[in-house]
Amino acid sequence: YDHRVVDGIAAARFSQGLKQKLESLGADYAGGTRGPQSTTKPELAERELVARSVGEGLLVKLDSAHHDWVVDEPASLGGTDTGPDPVTYALGGLLSCIIVAFKLAANRRKIGIESVEGRLTATPKGKVEQVAMTLTVHSGAERSDIERLLKMAKAGCYVHAMLRPDLEVMVDLEIVRP
Repeated sequence: YDHRVVDGIAAARFSQGLKQKLESLGADYAGGTRGPQSTTKPELAERELVARSVGEGLLVKLDSAHHDWVVDEPASLGGTDTGPDPVTYALGGLLSCIIVAFKLAANRRKIGIESVEGRLTATPKGKVEQVAMTLTVHSGAERSDIERLLKMAKAGCYVHAMLRPDLEVMVDLEIVRP
């Protein structure tokens, strides 16, 4: 008798039970289950999202192929401040995308980067009219190399590309009657 097989089966059962428990806890995160009709995560493709808002509040629960999160508004606007507001998520996406694209460009060109820190500020209320970003790059590389990486990062950041003024946004409306 090989104890590794028995131990492996016991470990697999434990792992499966732990996975199910963690998934059920994740479904309950941020104020409730995924909804009365569904307790499992929907099968989604890459860059496919499902969003749901129930009740009077402004909380929106989102699912993607690998993650779930919430978007909300502050209490002063009728939300519960359970998560960042949509604009903050978009700005965070922009800042993190620039940093990721910067590091990917540095890796491809074998330019040593110890770390990159970013700070972003935007129009504080209403429509975003202005965004200011500062990247702090910790590196021994030449300034000209770092400046070239920034140019490549801006060109390679898909979120930055989405901010073009000529971007067409199509909205389909689906109405479900009770």
